[in-house]
Amino acid sequence: MDMTGIRHISKFIVGALAASALTSCGGTDTEERSDTSSSTTQTGHIERPVVIATETERVTAPIIEEPVVLNMPDEILGVELPIIMSGTEPFWSGSFEGGWITLDRPGLPLIEVPIPELPDAGNGRMRFNTEGLDITLATGGCEAADSELSVTVLFEDAEYVGCAGMETTEVRDGGDLPLWYQLVPGSIEAIDACLAAADGPRFVRALYPREQGTVGMILVDGVGRYEECGAEVDTGELGFFDPVSSEQAAVWFDGDVMFARADSGTSCNIQLSSPLDASLGQFHPKGCR
Repeated sequence: MDMTGIRHISKFIVGALAASALTSCGGTDTEERSDTSSSTTQTGHIERPVVIATETERVTAPIIEEPVVLNMPDEILGVELPIIMSGTEPFWSGSFEGGWITLDRPGLPLIEVPIPELPDAGNGRMRFNTEGLDITLATGGCEAADSELSVTVLFEDAEYVGCAGMETTEVRDGGDLPLWYQLVPGSIEAIDACLAAADGPRFVRALYPREQGTVGMILVDGVGRYEECGAEVDTGELGFFDPVSSEQAAVWFDGDVMFARADSGTSCNIQLSSPLDASLGQFHPKGCR
């Protein structure tokens, strides 16, 4: 082979090696321009940088809670607050007070939600529907408790019906109290022993003699739960204290009144006049708030 042929082969080998080197170092100039153009185009569509918090920042960042702004109306449907609600079958109670609506049912958690903005009072009715609690108040009175308003509560597929009104105290003529009121003065030691055994304030719903020197009584709390208790009249020694059903308690009922021992922590908006010394306690109509 002559020298001219050798030179051509050498140029070909050198060219091939140069192309290979360019490829291994990042591609051709055309590819680089294409990548740069693509990157520039994509960057043009980003309006602002996206900041991603680190794990530490997410954990330590303070949680900001919006303060609850309570709605504090002076009255609802012409009735001054606080408004107390209650009903039976099943027993329940509640209130509109201090910016909150409450619903209390025996053996179930207390429901408490803020009072929302007052709705329109069409035809003497107001309906409050907030956080799953649906309450309708209506004027026209409530004969069951001589209250200013009637109330219907809907919560979790259950309906509660009752009365509502101002938290006031009214004294009425007790009329013919059941005969068991005569047992109260001589049974104070026993009554106090049973009230002390109870978990919280109780009314005496019925009082009756049992074995000689002892009395039995039916106690009821503010939401309608009953207990039967027996104790000695003279010493107050406790004989028994048991929860009972409403049916079992009703066997001992005589009259539609309850007795509240003085300073026992019970409260009721209606008092009944009675010949008893007020220092012993007061009688109230059953089911009063």
